Amino acid sequence: MSLDKIPAGKVPGWGRGNKFALTDEERAKVIRAIRRGASGISIARALRVNYRTWMRVKAEDDEIASALSEVLAMEEIELRNVLIEKAKDGDLTALMFALKTRHGYRDHGAVHGADDNRVAIQINLPGPTASLEEYQRMIAVDVPDA
Repeated sequence: MSLDKIPAGKVPGWGRGNKFALTDEERAKVIRAIRRGASGISIARALRVNYRTWMRVKAEDDEIASALSEVLAMEEIELRNVLIEKAKDGDLTALMFALKTRHGYRDHGAVHGADDNRVAIQINLPGPTASLEEYQRMIAVDVPDA
């Protein structure tokens, strides 16, 4: 996003009350910058606002939110396609990542709250005893002489 065409001394978006708001021209520039892959920080700098103001603007502006969603969806498709190609080419890391993220494979146990069809064994231990002698008598094992 370029500020070359903004007249000197004019800060875009300000002057319409205390709350920053984009003009239609600024909104169009922001959307073009989003589609080119500009970061949120670079857009905030170009608008001469702090990052929190940029976060508010993008949350309140449906056109900007839509452009961001569109770019993220396209990026996800592209990354997913690269991942699948790498997995097909034998990249084991990509293969395992694809299985885990796309098909629910896990290294250790089921996802919290998921149905788990494995056998569960519960072991109930005796409660505490009143004395050491009682505990020793309880665990004592008679070993026959050989």
